[in-house]
Amino acid sequence: MFFYVYLDPAVISVAKEAGELGLPLLTAILRSFLHNCFIADFNDFRIQIEIKERINDLPEDFDRTTIKKIMGALVKRNRFIACLTPDDLGERPELDLIKEQAISAQLDLLLLSSLDGTAELGNTEYASLTTYQNTNFENERSSFASEGITLSEGKFEAQAFLDRFLGKGLKYAGSIQIWDKLFGKKYANNYKFTAETLLRWLEHVLAEPEQCKLVFHCAVPDDQALSQKKWKTASRPANKVAWHV
Repeated sequence: MFFYVYLDPAVISVAKEAGELGLPLLTAILRSFLHNCFIADFNDFRIQIEIKERINDLPEDFDRTTIKKIMGALVKRNRFIACLTPDDLGERPELDLIKEQAISAQLDLLLLSSLDGTAELGNTEYASLTTYQNTNFENERSSFASEGITLSEGKFEAQAFLDRFLGKGLKYAGSIQIWDKLFGKKYANNYKFTAETLLRWLEHVLAEPEQCKLVFHCAVPDDQALSQKKWKTASRPANKVAWHV
């Protein structure tokens, strides 16, 4: 399960001025984001750019090196998502835009440099460096990261399960690859149902379904009556489904 977070770049400067524990605290939070979080950004990636500038303003020491490595890993893993829309006229404060779009962008947490003027915002929580560890968000995030979840049979309908546990992780994906040897070797009605359900769901959940490539890596069927043609036409809502056997 993944979560969406807005990281106020000014938090980095606050950590810098907070004394010897400020940057280590920020480092711990950023490490936690690596596990199962995406960082919300505007479509011009201004947040990512400002974060980089603020990191470069830190003293050249171990803390800066560590934070740069973590941010580099977030970038490499495509954890910055362009889910926010900027004010084209540039007349409105950035934080006002983020608050207005927090619910529609499905943000779980706003990590801010200051909590002054914050108010209830649906299911989106506010936090600062010093209050982050006490949030419901961190409790849920860390629980999923460290313990996972075990569900009883019938706990969720298929779409509800996909929405809750995979929706945020795949919404902005440009490529999805699935490895399942038995999917090919033992392809039958159960796999057909699963594949069709997944493909129909992806068409609705993906931000840009026409730009996402879906690849199944699987074994060669042991039933010769099941032709490759049937595989390819069983469920193909888009022309970017590939089969590697």
